[in-house]
Amino acid sequence: MKTDEITSSIRNKMNESEYLSTYNELLSSLSVEFCDDFPAIASPTLSKQEAVTRLYEKCLNPVKNEYLIKNWLLFPVRLIWHFLNILLLSNIYRVKSIPSNSIYFRGWLVPQSFKTNNIRDEYFRELPNDLRERGCVVIQAFQPLGYHMAWKLLRYKLNDDQIIPIGMLTFSDILKLFYSYLTTGWLQVKNEYVLRGNNITSEINRSLAKDFIDFRSFLAYQEKYISKKIKENGVKKFVYVFENQSWEKVYCNYFSNTNIITIGYQSSGFTDKFLNFFPSQKDLNDQPQPDFIFTVGDAFTKYLTEKGCYRSEICSFAAMRFDHPVIDSHYIVKEFSKDIHMCILYAFPVHKWQYGLIIDLLIDVFGESDIKVHFKFHPLCQSLRGEYKNILPDNFSIIDIIDNSTLSQNYDVVLFNDNSFGIESLMYGVKCFDVDLFDNDLDKRLIYFDDWDVRISKNGLLQLRDNLLNGYFDKSCNVNVIRKYINYMYSPYIFDRSYMKKFSIDDINN
Repeated sequence: MKTDEITSSIRNKMNESEYLSTYNELLSSLSVEFCDDFPAIASPTLSKQEAVTRLYEKCLNPVKNEYLIKNWLLFPVRLIWHFLNILLLSNIYRVKSIPSNSIYFRGWLVPQSFKTNNIRDEYFRELPNDLRERGCVVIQAFQPLGYHMAWKLLRYKLNDDQIIPIGMLTFSDILKLFYSYLTTGWLQVKNEYVLRGNNITSEINRSLAKDFIDFRSFLAYQEKYISKKIKENGVKKFVYVFENQSWEKVYCNYFSNTNIITIGYQSSGFTDKFLNFFPSQKDLNDQPQPDFIFTVGDAFTKYLTEKGCYRSEICSFAAMRFDHPVIDSHYIVKEFSKDIHMCILYAFPVHKWQYGLIIDLLIDVFGESDIKVHFKFHPLCQSLRGEYKNILPDNFSIIDIIDNSTLSQNYDVVLFNDNSFGIESLMYGVKCFDVDLFDNDLDKRLIYFDDWDVRISKNGLLQLRDNLLNGYFDKSCNVNVIRKYINYMYSPYIFDRSYMKKFSIDDINN
């Protein structure tokens, strides 16, 4: 399970300045070859979805003779699989009509959506219901994050104003969708592109080919036909989870010359490596963008405004996915315990390819020591439990449930990367560290934080281990500083008149 050969190809090569400027501008220039063609809008490569494509890493360390034969052999199987699922699910979840002048929330159907007696919107939580109670007509659309989620939904009951958007597609729409994808979905650039003096055109074309062969562009094509149905039904506002991905740009592009107001809600944290959040100056006038971007708090509003080039109006909203205790419209931060428990928690990201890297690192540092290491796997990565459970040292374990209220009573430190759980642990009196897997600052999660050096490398983990074993680890923190920082990052969701002003039909532009 050793992965040194994987990390060595990335570590010490990713240059922050080059990535955010030269490389970012290079990707922007690719789109010029395709003008405003829909296939270019649909491409994750051209939308700079580096978490999906990892194109920059591959350009720095190209894999010679990396052919796509296996991908091509699987393509017909995937094509049939997509067609049958969409055809069947569109009939099972048939949507006859959508009320005009409604607010359309486009969320995701994820494992956390399934509750005991109902389906909950994991991303918008109580906002749709609060708007309904105040007279707004609301439609909640749940896009399944994998077809298996839609099949699982058969055991539950949707409310009349909750839909699966695939249900809007007719048989004719589905045929047009697949025909369009097959005839236009594969893009290739013709000009030559250079990074660090190396011609990277072949890597770019390989990534564009994988957009098509691996169906990375397919969701955008699907949303194209759904967007037409939404327009025909006279929806007034389209609210969605904002990550500036290709499928989102489809809606922004199609609704740009209509009366439909597009509102992107930034619900999850991100770092500099998520280039899709940082349109370049070249993208400013050409890239489809929403009318409004609502953020989870002032820090993210500042972050997007400073680093991205947006036409959108960016404003602070609320962290609706947080259920943390609040008093006087501010999150509560607990006192930090000084007791040593000899136990740390690692909160894993959603990227499955990182799990082996992380586990190797932690075993190397903490394996067979007197320090207990607990793993909190991401909800979308629970399938990996069986793969790693039986190879962990005795002092390692995978846990199912975390009680946030007892974090400080059980853990000395929360380690994390590429998610926000570590930041949330600060609310419950536990110091956190953002693990630096690749020796670069592109992954830094705690933006605008300088109370201590939260980035920790392998050497830092070794020092942490020794300090815990020797009883020297300093767990103290300035609670007032932490409280101020947390409430700068995240605004609690407390529905009031200002929310009505943002979402009511008449007052959105006031």
